Amino acid sequence: MIFRHPALRILVPIATVVVAVAYVLVEALSGSDASRRLTFTYHQHNGSGMMDQTLEIFNPALSAVVPTLEIVPVDSSGAVVAGVRVSTAYGSDKGRLLAPGRAYSLDVLAFAGDDVSRVADVRVTVRASAKAEFPVTPLDVEVQTFDVAGEQTSKVGPFWSVELTNPNPEKVAVGVVCILWDQPLSSQPQQALAVLPVGVAAIAGEGSTTMRADGEAADGCGSLKAYFIPLDQV
Repeated sequence: MIFRHPALRILVPIATVVVAVAYVLVEALSGSDASRRLTFTYHQHNGSGMMDQTLEIFNPALSAVVPTLEIVPVDSSGAVVAGVRVSTAYGSDKGRLLAPGRAYSLDVLAFAGDDVSRVADVRVTVRASAKAEFPVTPLDVEVQTFDVAGEQTSKVGPFWSVELTNPNPEKVAVGVVCILWDQPLSSQPQQALAVLPVGVAAIAGEGSTTMRADGEAADGCGSLKAYFIPLDQV
């Protein structure tokens, strides 16, 4: 049985080299049996060249699910850090991220408030969920940027379009975002300053599609990421 981890790598250097992993408390209040089997791991630091403050979601069931999560920041003792707000890059707190069966997914968390430095972990509750038709253990969609002349470019520099290639034999759907990062002290996790939507797309099995990059995202990204979404969100 194969379980795939999502790609964490970003394209800007990070000074943080210490990896800290904390396990979240999970409570499923509603939704499918598959959602009750979801497990979550919060990674505060992921090491140099990797995205920090990620929430790893593991779905051991065969069915894909679309959870709506409540994510509460806690300190090292497990106490709630009051006044700190949590936002997500891929929308797992809004029912926008699909977790395929027998696979790992992730979201990227950002914290705002006076006591952000106290956040050591998160407590996750599945507030709602829905099953979705989706391939089991899918490979990640490949992302490549191009300039106006059709030449490949770096994702950290300006680009005109984004090509998405689906290596799976079945149709999938993805959302694409551009994440801009802060540059913290080496002891602090890197945090997303802004998440800029690029677009959504459905991609035929073993096919490709191209979307135009507009606005700030076209100026370049710290991370340009594709994540799975339900086909009916396209």
